[in-house]
Amino acid sequence: MDPIHKEELLEIAACFERQFTCHFCLHRHNSLIHRHFWDIPFDHRNHVCLELKRLGGATAQQCIQFDAKYVHSYAQNVSGLFFKRCHWGVIELVIPLRLNGALVGTLFAGPYRMEPGTSLPEQVCALSKPKPPDSAAALADLPLLDRDKAKAMMVFGKLLGERFNAYLEQEAVKQLPDSQPLRQTLLDFLDANFCRSSFCLDDLALFLNHSRTHTCRLVRKTCGEGFATLLLGKRLAAVTKLLTDSDYPMKTIASLSGFASAEYLHRVFKRHFSVTPGEFRAKNTRHLSDDTPSL
Repeated sequence: MDPIHKEELLEIAACFERQFTCHFCLHRHNSLIHRHFWDIPFDHRNHVCLELKRLGGATAQQCIQFDAKYVHSYAQNVSGLFFKRCHWGVIELVIPLRLNGALVGTLFAGPYRMEPGTSLPEQVCALSKPKPPDSAAALADLPLLDRDKAKAMMVFGKLLGERFNAYLEQEAVKQLPDSQPLRQTLLDFLDANFCRSSFCLDDLALFLNHSRTHTCRLVRKTCGEGFATLLLGKRLAAVTKLLTDSDYPMKTIASLSGFASAEYLHRVFKRHFSVTPGEFRAKNTRHLSDDTPSL
C-alpha cells in the first residue's frame, strides 16, 4: 500500500466538511494521535456549544461530562460509527479512531438539528434529559440533518475513519522500540486523563498495578520528569491552546484543562509564565470566529 500523507488526509477531511456542511473536532486519547493531529480542534466550535461553554458552571460541565464519560464509553463498546445527541438536541456523527483495536481518538462531525419526529438511521448515544427551554431558538440556525444525509455521512465517515486508522498504524510502526512502549503507555494515560481535575498519581499507580512510590520512580526514570511536572505541562499546554484558539471564559478553560477553578488556574499560569492568562490571550489570540473552519 502506498504511504498515507497527513496533508492528503486533512484535505479529505476538509472535503467532508464542505460536502456535509459540518466541522470536525477531535478528542485525543493517545499521544501518537495528539502529535500528528494537534491542529484539529478538540473543542466543538459552533455557536450552540460555544454559548453553552460560555455559560460555564453546571451547564458546561454537563456537556463536558457527556462527551468525556458517556460518549467515550459508548465508543469503546461499539464496533462502528454512531450519532450522538446531547441534552440540547445537538446532533453529531461520531467516528471512533482505533489503533490495534484500542480507542485512541474520537472524531466528531457536526453540528446538526433534526425535525421533530424524525429518527436517525443508525445507533445513537443520547443524553435522555429534557432540552433547556431556550434550546429551540439556538438550534434553529443549525443545518438540518435528514435520514438520507445521515446515511451518506455514515458511508463516507466510515471510509474517512478507516483512512485515519491506516495512517495511525503506519506512523505507529515508525516509533522506536526498547523503552518506548512503556513511555508511550504513560504518556497516553496522561493524555487521556489530564483534563480531569481529580486525576492524580494514585490513578496512574492503580492503572499500572504498582505502588505509588514505585510509580513515581518509574515515571521519572522513563520520561525524565516527575509525574507532577508532566501533568502540569499537559494542562498548561491545553490552556495556552484554548486561550489562543477560543474566547471561552476562564472557568470553562479551567474545566477543560483539568484545573479545579479559574482562580487556581490564574495563580499557576502567572507563576509559570510570569503573565496572567488574560495578558497571554491579548498577545496571542488568533481572533477566530464561531464559523471559522475547523481544519
